[in-house]
Amino acid sequence: MGRLLHRDLKERLVRHIAAGSYGPDQPLPKIADLAAIFGASTKTVQKAIHELSAEGVLSARRGKGLFVCPAHARGGRGRCIGLLLSKRDASYLERSPWPREVVRRLCAEVQRRGYRVRPCPLGGLSPLAVADHVRRRRFAGLVAFEIENDTLLQDLRELGLPLISVDYDAFHVGIPSAVFDNAFGTFAATKHLLSLGHRDIVALRPWLEFGHGGRRYLSPIDDQRLLGFRLAMQDAGLPVFIDEHPHEESRLREEVRRLLAGSRPPSAIVCVADEKALLVARTAIELGRHVPRDLSVVGFGDLGLEYAPGRRLTSVRLDFAEMARRAAELLLGEMEHPGAELRRHVAPAELAVHDSTGEPGRAAAAGPDRAGQPEADEVL
Repeated sequence: MGRLLHRDLKERLVRHIAAGSYGPDQPLPKIADLAAIFGASTKTVQKAIHELSAEGVLSARRGKGLFVCPAHARGGRGRCIGLLLSKRDASYLERSPWPREVVRRLCAEVQRRGYRVRPCPLGGLSPLAVADHVRRRRFAGLVAFEIENDTLLQDLRELGLPLISVDYDAFHVGIPSAVFDNAFGTFAATKHLLSLGHRDIVALRPWLEFGHGGRRYLSPIDDQRLLGFRLAMQDAGLPVFIDEHPHEESRLREEVRRLLAGSRPPSAIVCVADEKALLVARTAIELGRHVPRDLSVVGFGDLGLEYAPGRRLTSVRLDFAEMARRAAELLLGEMEHPGAELRRHVAPAELAVHDSTGEPGRAAAAGPDRAGQPEADEVL
């Protein structure tokens, strides 16, 4: 417990320094006073002060006390926010409304308060090198964007800078987070299919294209989306079929062909992303199936994609503007009010019905029989 208290105190001191509570021209309160202010033991304060001095954040002036080094005082780091990315470069931020619109709106929100945002790709760096890489850039605050690694996020938190997570819920490791209501999105989508009369519904589970500890893994965000599907199917008293497949486009096409060639193909497929849903719909059409009469398809993101001329995907719409506004609010709150209550914001998700869903073209039977297909997924 003592070690956790010392790390927490160190982080809070750095946040107060970044906020301007302690400047380079005035000494820090004495050890006993700091202990009283933060509710810690003098031993814990001494340990935190010792480490901050070793890191060059604090310096001692003989006969005058401890002072904040000018480079670390408010303004010493400038007003630049680091947008931390899991990719090797920032080009993907412009590829489509997601993530372009969220990032653009987030930048606009913080710029109104006098800050600028600089992308900081982390892809390709070893986990041990990330913290040092970020520290050298002397950011005033950090936005972890789509970073789904708890250990890495905790290491970044140890830098003592204001830090929030966007599109990954890191609230459970003590980091303010702005996320979408992913589970409700797929829950609403599956309920819509059920209301149309579908019973043979499959959700697709993509493994990510890169290794995690040497193995492929499921994104926590996709896991939340699949949870909504599970809950809706369970609520309807139907078995839960989740088909696993590699992330690559060619492998997804193969999986769709296999599903549709079975003795009892699904009448609807739920996807965790619009790009996946687009491939599913187009592959079905290539096989001579009609969308939505023979196969209904639902995506996630509502990016305006057309699977055929003038035919848009039914998809879960995300409130990008609300996500960006709340993320900026969390970040500025962390920067301007160090030690404030930890917060999380969940941005709305709702179904946008377009052209790729409709009533099934054949009678839907209860109790699907899927020989050769994945076993019913265990209901959580």
